[in-house]
Amino acid sequence: MIVEHASATAELRIRSQPAVCPTVRVHRPAAVLAGFHAEIPDPEVPELVHLGEQWLPAAHAIPEHAHPVWELYLQLDGDSRWWAADSPRERHVQPGDLFAAPPGIAHGMVAHAKGRSARNHYAFAAIDLRTVFARHPDLASSWLPGISVHASGDGALSAAFRQLVHESWLRRRHRAAALRVLVDHLVIAATRVIGRDHGEVTTCVHPAVDEARRLIDARPGERWTLRALGDAVGMSPHHLARRFAAIVGEAPHRYLLRARIDRAKELLRDSDLPITDLALDLGFATSQHFARVFRVSSGMSASAWRRGQSGLSAGGGGARA
Repeated sequence: MIVEHASATAELRIRSQPAVCPTVRVHRPAAVLAGFHAEIPDPEVPELVHLGEQWLPAAHAIPEHAHPVWELYLQLDGDSRWWAADSPRERHVQPGDLFAAPPGIAHGMVAHAKGRSARNHYAFAAIDLRTVFARHPDLASSWLPGISVHASGDGALSAAFRQLVHESWLRRRHRAAALRVLVDHLVIAATRVIGRDHGEVTTCVHPAVDEARRLIDARPGERWTLRALGDAVGMSPHHLARRFAAIVGEAPHRYLLRARIDRAKELLRDSDLPITDLALDLGFATSQHFARVFRVSSGMSASAWRRGQSGLSAGGGGARA
């Protein structure tokens, strides 16, 4: 990837080989601490109008705006409050939650200084769902025209967003086909989340364990204790620990650490967020604690791992866009 700072307003431009993928316009608004906003990531996938991932001070608002297509936001860390013109109430969007605004409906994020974090970390994508519905007609009934959406997310939705954001940065063969598949994957994951909040029921070996895994996957940066998880899923800490280990194969704390390290690797690979900030966002008490856990898990430091990923991206297997 070749990135040029085009102006003092922190605009970025990504250039690539025309035979592989065209120029992608990327910008970073002045208030954004880290991340990017990409317009028309690939003209062969016009249903994906824009997407990005950003870290924003909690005291900063996103002003009123609207789009001709659906815009989906996934809160990854921090607390945010959103409003939409179709509803008189603000939506308190917590880590893992989905907020989606339909075409033509004004919406925005309210500035607030209070909350669990001084920053908001979110991913977003503007998608023409009509194109997706043409491929998958059964999805359309969950997306009501003119009605905004707020639903509790899960690990599958977070993973779908992260895969799409990651693919948008890469310059490699079959990029348009991959983006198209990942757009469909994201919309399917979001539709399932909406359906669950509307009363659809899923089955698993044990509902409490499934819900505990969903909470950890969706919010790995949360300061989860066994008691907090137990309270969230309606089971005593002792019984949750036993059931979780028996079904998942490891204790909840080990599962949480693994989820945090997996997410840390994605952020090291796909963002320019400083490692200290990344560690604190993921729930580690100190950057030193994160460094120890990362080294034990990966066999190297986080900075060395990031450098190694940059080297791989520069090679033939998957260069940055």
